[in-house]
Amino acid sequence: MRGCFLSKKEKRIFSAFLAIIALFLLISPYFILPRVYEGSENWIHTAPPNSTILELWEVDTFEGGSASRAKFLERKAYSYQKETLSTYILVRSLSLSQVSIMLRQGEKPDLVSFGVGAGEVLLPFCKAFSAVPAIRSDLLLCGLFEGAQFAVPWCVGGYCLCMDSDLGEIDEDNLISLEEKSEKELIGTGMGYNVSTYALNDSLKKRVSKTSYTQYEAYEEYLSRNSFLVLLGTQRDFYRLNNKVDRGVLGPIKYSYLDGYTDLEQCFSVCCDGEAKTKAEGFINFVCSETNQATLVDIGMFSVLDKPIYSNIYQSFESSILKTKKTLNIFTPNVNLKQMQGRENV
Repeated sequence: MRGCFLSKKEKRIFSAFLAIIALFLLISPYFILPRVYEGSENWIHTAPPNSTILELWEVDTFEGGSASRAKFLERKAYSYQKETLSTYILVRSLSLSQVSIMLRQGEKPDLVSFGVGAGEVLLPFCKAFSAVPAIRSDLLLCGLFEGAQFAVPWCVGGYCLCMDSDLGEIDEDNLISLEEKSEKELIGTGMGYNVSTYALNDSLKKRVSKTSYTQYEAYEEYLSRNSFLVLLGTQRDFYRLNNKVDRGVLGPIKYSYLDGYTDLEQCFSVCCDGEAKTKAEGFINFVCSETNQATLVDIGMFSVLDKPIYSNIYQSFESSILKTKKTLNIFTPNVNLKQMQGRENV
């Protein structure tokens, strides 16, 4: 009998197996655990004993602009600490599924930044604002719950129709004519938590592909030219397409900026009480100040104030954003979002 003795070959296989497990255990936290930005950890470790340390969860439920919203908030947290000298904010980047797990386990942030789709799970932990930042009143409507302000937007995106310039103008008559002459569908868009089709009129809504893409998948499918003629995109697609045009790998693109509706609002809510709540609201006011809103150009997002911040290709898009918007309430239940998208059975 061999008993518990292994051959040399079996030992090598067993050693390799153990090495794979060890490697998995080493790298899995990077993918599984919420990401704490290194800059936050480094300078928060230097906080004096009498400092206030607040934890901010950044939850992205829609694509942003040209750069990370979490990194943007980390920079603002650092600036806020330099201004207040006593308030340190630790920024954690989490997925919505991570948020749900952590809340069930009894963890809770002091403040949270999130988009539509996350409001339903976060609402039970949110506190009404004591004082509301002086931002656009039409955008503030998205954060109302039972008459009180439970969320405040700090940056906003928008929708646009994107089409090859050689297909003519982006007007309804031309679009319908193009669809009639083509075997392809007319419009494709992403189906995440957002309801992008609400930015279209009733006639064009009927011409949107029923295929359930993510927004990035819709962008890639538009580039492939296989399925539809026009992309109903966001500020992120605007950035991606302009990058390709600038690099000479894509021909000219025409845009039609849709100015009647947006649900691409990233909001703050506060989840703490007492002095911590006062300081959390102080940080929110800091981010929503005119000076800091102007720096949203660094991440390709738009301001929640009524003043323009762009002086480049984003100006026309920004002009549509500055017009009065109908918004979607940030706390809309996810089952209602699916109904609005026509995906009740998905």
